[in-house]
Amino acid sequence: MVDGIWIGSWCLLIALSDTGRVLAWQWSGGETTAGWKALLEQIPSPGVLVTDGGSGLPSALRQAWPHTQHQRCLFHLQLNVTRHLTRNPRTRAGRALRQLVMQLSEVWDEDAAILWQLRLDEW
Repeated sequence: MVDGIWIGSWCLLIALSDTGRVLAWQWSGGETTAGWKALLEQIPSPGVLVTDGGSGLPSALRQAWPHTQHQRCLFHLQLNVTRHLTRNPRTRAGRALRQLVMQLSEVWDEDAAILWQLRLDEW
C-alpha cells in the first residue's frame, strides 16, 4: 500500500507492506508522478498495489511497475462517493448509487464482483 501525508508544505510518500511495515519513504512537493516514481523505484514491484487514488500515481505506476495490478482502496472509494452524494442523498438515483457503492464491502470473490458490476450496469 502507498499513501501520501502532508506535513506542512511537504508531502511524505510512504510504501507499506501488507503487515504495515514501512518499506520506503520519499519527500515530495506533492503527489506528483516524479515523487511517486522515486518512491516506487526504491523497492521491488509487488503483484498488487492498493492506493487511495491519489494524483500522479497511475502514471508513475505504469513507468516503474508496469506489471503490478492497481487496486483502489475501498474505504477511500466509499469516502469519496459519500463526499459527493452525502450520507442521505436527496434523489432516488443518488440513494441507489450510494447503497450500491456501500455494498462493495460485501464483494469477496469473483462471482460477487461480477454480480456487483451487473448491478452497477443496471443502475
